[in-house]
Amino acid sequence: MAIPKKGSRTVTVDGVRFRWRIRRQPTYCEGAFACHFSIVVERSEPPSRCVLLLKAAFPRPDNWLGHAAGTITPRMITASIKHALSNGWKPEQAGSAFTHPLHTKEAA
Repeated sequence: MAIPKKGSRTVTVDGVRFRWRIRRQPTYCEGAFACHFSIVVERSEPPSRCVLLLKAAFPRPDNWLGHAAGTITPRMITASIKHALSNGWKPEQAGSAFTHPLHTKEAA
């Protein structure tokens, strides 16, 4: 299943374009309990057959408890995609979503 183009952003990693998106509204767990959240990533062309779920180690900024949150940057997404690719994510092969932690250290 492809992620919606509306609200998604693009990054280029090693000459390949990827789209990433964060849910517009928090899930109940993300909002009420300040749970960690996910960012979904897919290859743009040709379309992915396996999406990447990046798990953030901090709550969303719009959590209902007001807990401190981090910021997601394109550099963090790029570093996370590179790390996921080197650890076995194959977007061209059909399968379940590949879950991987979000890298909070930005690539230089």
